[in-house]
Amino acid sequence: MRICDRWMQVGTTDRRGRSHPPQCTTSREDRQIVRMAVTDRSVTSRTVAQHIESVTHHSVSARTIRRRLQQSGLSARHPLLGLSLTQNHRRLRRQKCDERRMWEAEWNEVVLTDESRICLQHHDGRIRVRIHHGERMLNSCVMHRHIGLEPGIMVWGGIGYNPRIPLVRIAGTLNSQHYIS
Repeated sequence: MRICDRWMQVGTTDRRGRSHPPQCTTSREDRQIVRMAVTDRSVTSRTVAQHIESVTHHSVSARTIRRRLQQSGLSARHPLLGLSLTQNHRRLRRQKCDERRMWEAEWNEVVLTDESRICLQHHDGRIRVRIHHGERMLNSCVMHRHIGLEPGIMVWGGIGYNPRIPLVRIAGTLNSQHYIS
């Protein structure tokens, strides 16, 4: 009877008071928060909070959303930048690696070079994606970058088994004659 009276007066059957404030989200809302973050990896905590508020009609802070995502193992990280690869690109890369897998002495004579363009009009790096441990290379966690004419600089460099080629700034457009020189 005392338990029933306590339930009618206080709304709980606990004998002790809470040492912390009650959770403002239910376990169902917590699962919905995690599902939204996994479905759209780059969704902001403020957007999730607005969605939860529109569904449940009580306010939830963006900090609470971040805490719930952190408790479920999702952390915010900068996305891995990469180019969109077709199935043909993947097949050719795999074929090239398989051909060179058994090289031993040949790797001493190989120099790997690459040129890279540093764009000046990309995002400011504030875009984050929510990932579990070990999910960094998932396609949904990779931000595909735009390939096109944008202001920036082009640099070229290389590494080998022993030598290290200094970084060179390339002025203008890189064509075959400029590449050879």
